[in-house]
Amino acid sequence: MTAAERQEAVRLLEESLQRLASVTSSLSEEQARWKASPESWSVLDTVEHVTLVETAMVAGIRDALTMPASPETLEKTKGRDERLWRAVSRRAVKVQSPELYAPARRFARLREALTRCAEARRESIEFVTTTPHDLRAHAFPHFILGQMDAYQWVVFLAAHMERHIAQIEEILLAAPFPAAGPDLRSRATGVS
Repeated sequence: MTAAERQEAVRLLEESLQRLASVTSSLSEEQARWKASPESWSVLDTVEHVTLVETAMVAGIRDALTMPASPETLEKTKGRDERLWRAVSRRAVKVQSPELYAPARRFARLREALTRCAEARRESIEFVTTTPHDLRAHAFPHFILGQMDAYQWVVFLAAHMERHIAQIEEILLAAPFPAAGPDLRSRATGVS
């Protein structure tokens, strides 16, 4: 992993966390729990899911780094970063979350979920900033995307959060989302 890749990974992680904070900053608890349908996720559910995935995937990266480095890994995963970002960050294709990462009301309030999510992300950033390991030389598979090197897993974390920020924006725009405070619909669309 180059210094430029490390900086890019940190930038992606920081920017997606800032966007999540921005899009959720003025939501009430009622709004955070609102669902468009009984089977859909609320904003709180979505933040819980992102937090679970973040924590588990960083643990997976750490585990992968305990294995011997593999020169073949770089060849197998080379050139996939941008495709990975596009595939994960966009919601064109819906994916069913594994049950392990499905929301289960682990957080009582949105602020609690956001605090834990931010803590997990700061831990991820600290890890990327300080690890002496070459993240390109270690890999483990994603259940859909296949083999990804540890650097790509870091990119995945940022893209995964972006994907779910888009989901939150969809929730804010869904009718009849409960009104309160500032115009949340304009925040989701970026139009005032």
